[in-house]
Amino acid sequence: MPISHIFLRNSGTLIVCDYTGYIPLCSYVDELKDAEGNITIDLMRKNMIQMKMNLSPDNSLYLIDEQRQSILNISVKLNLIRTLAPERFHSQGWDVTPTASVS
Repeated sequence: MPISHIFLRNSGTLIVCDYTGYIPLCSYVDELKDAEGNITIDLMRKNMIQMKMNLSPDNSLYLIDEQRQSILNISVKLNLIRTLAPERFHSQGWDVTPTASVS
């Protein structure tokens, strides 16, 4: 079974490398799709600044978009699971806990 590594580039795109032998097989990822292929996210139009990974039993990746203040939750197979974005309030925000809407 190959060992995979996922790298977040400064451009916000991803590089996925599979190490099956001495030479890694790497591919460039600039868009994400959901498992059904209905939703496509263009990473070139996002401003991803950080990537975090959950451990078992929910192995998934979280990409943080600084510009839109949102988080993309993707599987380790790079399928989009959900997008988390803060709800916007019309008040001053005092004593209000930000929540996230899932899309």
